[in-house]
Order: sequence, then C-alpha cells, then structure tokens
Amino acid sequence: MRVNFDHESGDLVSEQIGMLTSSHLDRAVAQAIITNEQASALRKLARSVQESEISSEIDFSVSSEDEPFRLLKGFRDFFIAIGIIILAIGLSMLVEDSFSLVFDQNSGRHHPDQSRWFAPLGLLALVAISVAISEWVTKSQRLPLSSLVLTIVFGAWAGLLASTAFHFTALSLGFGRENYHEILSIMPFVGVTGAILALIIYYRRYRLPFVLFPLALAAVFAVSLIFGLFFDMGNNSVATRILMGICGLGVLIAAMLFDVKDKFRVTRLSECAFWLHLLAAPLIVHSILYDSFDGRYSSMVILFVVMILAVFALIVDRRAMLVSALIYLGYSLFSIINDNSFFGEFNNSVSFVILGIFVLGLGLGWSQIRNFFVRHLVWHSLREKLPPITS
Repeated sequence: MRVNFDHESGDLVSEQIGMLTSSHLDRAVAQAIITNEQASALRKLARSVQESEISSEIDFSVSSEDEPFRLLKGFRDFFIAIGIIILAIGLSMLVEDSFSLVFDQNSGRHHPDQSRWFAPLGLLALVAISVAISEWVTKSQRLPLSSLVLTIVFGAWAGLLASTAFHFTALSLGFGRENYHEILSIMPFVGVTGAILALIIYYRRYRLPFVLFPLALAAVFAVSLIFGLFFDMGNNSVATRILMGICGLGVLIAAMLFDVKDKFRVTRLSECAFWLHLLAAPLIVHSILYDSFDGRYSSMVILFVVMILAVFALIVDRRAMLVSALIYLGYSLFSIINDNSFFGEFNNSVSFVILGIFVLGLGLGWSQIRNFFVRHLVWHSLREKLPPITS
C-alpha cells in the first residue's frame, strides 16, 4: 500500500481505504495499544516513504526533529532573490523620483493638476507587480528565500500605498489646508493598517509561514501607535516596556497555538509557529531586561532570567526563543568575568570561549537535556500537548 502525508492536515493518507490516519494513531496511544514514541516512529516512517516516492514535491516544511527552517532551495533561489531586491530598489526609486516632481516636501504644496495622483498609482502598480511575481515565485515555484524577500517588498509597498493614498485623498478633500501636520501624524497608522490587511490577504493566498512574522510585527507597531496617543512611549518609559511585554506574550500565545496543532512538527503550522517564536522572544526578553546595559540589573539577575527562558525553550522545544537572549547572556557573562578578573588579560577571550561552549553544548545535547527537563518538570497531562521526547 502506498502511504502519503498531508502537510496541511497532518494526516497519514493512502490511495486505498482502510489505512491508518493520525487520529487513529492518537486513539491507539490513548488506549495504550502503542506508546507515544511508537506513534511518532510510525509518522516518521510515513514521511520517509512519501519523501522517497515523491522527491520532486518539495514543501516549506522539513521532516526532522529540528524546528523547520527552510530558507534556501538551491543557488537558483538565491540568484532570483538578488534580482528581486535589485528590481524592488529600482522601481521604488522610479516612483520616488516621480513623486518628487509633484510634491514639495518642504512646503507641502502640490501641483494643481491631477498629476498628484501619480505617486499612489505608481505604488499600486508596484504592489500589482509584486503580486504577479509572487504568483510564479511563491505559488508555482515555492522558492523560500525569494518568497521571503517578496513578502517584505509587498508589505512595504502596500503600507506606503495606503499612507500615500490617504495623504492625497485628505488633501483633495480639503482637510490639509489648516491641519496638515495632523494628516502627517495619522499617516503612519494608516500605512501600518494597510500593510496588515494586505499581509493577511497575502497569507491567505500563498500560505507562506514567514508572512506571519511581518504581520505580527506590524500589529505590534500598530498597537504601540495607539497606546502612544494616551501614554508616554519613550524609549525608556515603563509604558513602553509593559506594552512590549504584553505584545510579546500575545505573539507567544499565538505561536503556542500553532505548536499545539502540530506537536510532531510535520506540517507548515510548525514553521508558522517558528517565525512567531522568533518575534516573541526578543519582545519578552527586552521588556524585562531593557535597562540591563545601563547597570540597573546585576549580572546574576540577567543570568537567572536567561536560564529561566532557556528551560522554557527546552520544554516547548524551540531553540529560536534563545537567539535574542544570547546577547544578554553574553553581556552578563562578560560582566561577571571582568568584574572579578578571573582570567586577567584573557577575560574577553575566555568569555567568548565559555559562551561558545555553552551554545554548542546546548545545541548538540538539546534532545538529551530536553528529555530530562520534560520528564522531571512537566506534568503528564501537559506533556501530551508538547512535542514527544526521544527515547
């Protein structure tokens, strides 16, 4: 019998009736017919059979025990990504040069004719061009790196289109004659809102996991703009740190919802969660340790917070959460070693060596360390919702 794997639903499917599905395996585990490890092994077997039989169908999800992170599909993908970047820069400069012909940025005056609408129409053309390229690069060819670049370009152009269209519409209706600066202050919110709506449509069309990263980032920026109307959102304000932490927790919850739906990390939902974890981690860490470089926190406190985050990352099996924490870990390690002058003139070099050994050891021994923490710190009922531990 031929076994296939549905990346969208996460089910094992077959061309013949009567084959086991993922739900059957879950029921078998619940009824103690097979163990969780055996069910995981069967899923891996089904994936390996599918990959050996249909090697030409490459998806963004990667079958492995690691977090799915498919960034490149050969040098062709890299070459096309470079071409997209160059084309995007050239088209953006072309629209900007045309925009400068009809808009005097110093005085805010515009030419009286209809040429003022050339800028938003030009941006609309750029958005259409990015969608047309996406149909081939993302929908047809499934090129990860090129699709990533296109997502950023599309989101940026869509945001500029929304803010520019709002700007010229307000001026055409006569709202900017006396309160021009108010229009300028509203433009960022209109732009980020337009980018959010455009990225939602983009995600529904192409189902590209990376889209969730700029989408969530734009949502965080929009929330910060709204809160900025009522609170002091300076770089070092308490309101900024609280909002950053709340947004980070919100993104983390969204990431965990994707993880719960795909605890075996075999569908694109896992990659969606990866990009959200990559954004949530710096928001949470920076909200807690924002003033650490100014000496507000001791190095031991920073080290303790990073270790707590590391344990959580191990339990949920997400290395991406530790990336942003490495900066603070390195800072605390350097401070502890240099303040106590443990190694004299070799303090800095030894600090790098210790940090490198820690990251390398954690990376190589991740599965074994995770098994220990999950077995000893996680309740059995919660353990069933986490990625399975290796035997």
